[in-house]
Amino acid sequence: MPLLTPLGILRPFFTDDCGRFLSGGKVFTYEENSLTPKNTFTNPDGNTPNTNPIILDGAGSADIFLNGNYRFQIFSRNGVLVRDINSIKELHTKEEAFLELMSSTSFAEPSLIFGLYVAEKSFVFAKDYSFTASPHVAFSDTKQPIKVGVYKNDNLICEIDFSENSSAFNFLEEVSVFEKGDVLKLQLLNFHYSVKNIAVTLVGKFPIYTVW
Repeated sequence: MPLLTPLGILRPFFTDDCGRFLSGGKVFTYEENSLTPKNTFTNPDGNTPNTNPIILDGAGSADIFLNGNYRFQIFSRNGVLVRDINSIKELHTKEEAFLELMSSTSFAEPSLIFGLYVAEKSFVFAKDYSFTASPHVAFSDTKQPIKVGVYKNDNLICEIDFSENSSAFNFLEEVSVFEKGDVLKLQLLNFHYSVKNIAVTLVGKFPIYTVW
């Protein structure tokens, strides 16, 4: 079987009309424009079919690879129909939607918070998105070691270490999921008097399918 089309570079995840993730939800997959069951797969080789329905994890996510066009019926964990997508085409599933969050300061001081954002819709941050290099960028004008923390709702999700005009992103988890209303914060943790300028760009990814 040829390599199959993924539902996005990352594991796709599904939300309801309020931006809540469909934890434990179910995705029934059919032939396009019908109710004839059709398999999706857990990997691009197409040698391991998903269950049908697909049971979503706690983040409303699953590994889903396609072979042709489909109809999806998406249910909550309680069996309530949330969305009926009658025509999912391979061409459409290749589209990606990313966002950039940029924070900087030219007046660095100990424990400075220099970035604070409230999520307007669901998105994820990940170490990478199958790019050839990390999409995240950070700069500091000091050669001395300093550290910046990235927080979700005051919980540390990533440390950025600066040293000798270079930076390293150390994510505590492979993927951090933000729901509507969650707060992202960037804060200077380790300070050195020689630092004045700090700039950080984080790249996030919106879900492939947001269920309206």
